[in-house]
Amino acid sequence: MSDDNYYLQLGWAATAMMKSDLYCRYPVACLDLWIRPAIQLGQIRFFFDRAGGLRGYVTWAFLSAEGEHRLLNDPEVILHLSEWNEGNRLWLLDFVVLGEKPRRRIRETMHLFACVDKAKSLRRDADGRVRKVTVWKHRHFPAP
Repeated sequence: MSDDNYYLQLGWAATAMMKSDLYCRYPVACLDLWIRPAIQLGQIRFFFDRAGGLRGYVTWAFLSAEGEHRLLNDPEVILHLSEWNEGNRLWLLDFVVLGEKPRRRIRETMHLFACVDKAKSLRRDADGRVRKVTVWKHRHFPAP
């Protein structure tokens, strides 16, 4: 990937974060910890509207059982670059949707992973503890 493409994607992610009511509270260091690896590994997808306006992004990782355990049990977990593709458990790590309902973007995301029967995501409380784990299955999201 060229440096120009990397910085373009980093800028899109930063813009989406700034426009998100939730993600705008995160420190800029999150870009290095959670967005840089996704861009480097091609594990980020940006959403745009028909006019080309940025509508958000999703990042994902294929975690091992150990990586999944750390994600669920360590409120300060930071994945090492190698952990992003260490297993077969698909986790949607960041999911930001701006100015529209997320259902369409969830369907779009699930179609990226046609050969995977489910994906998981989580929400954390302010103190970092897991509040909710969601399991996303293809049968819930017919083709757009």
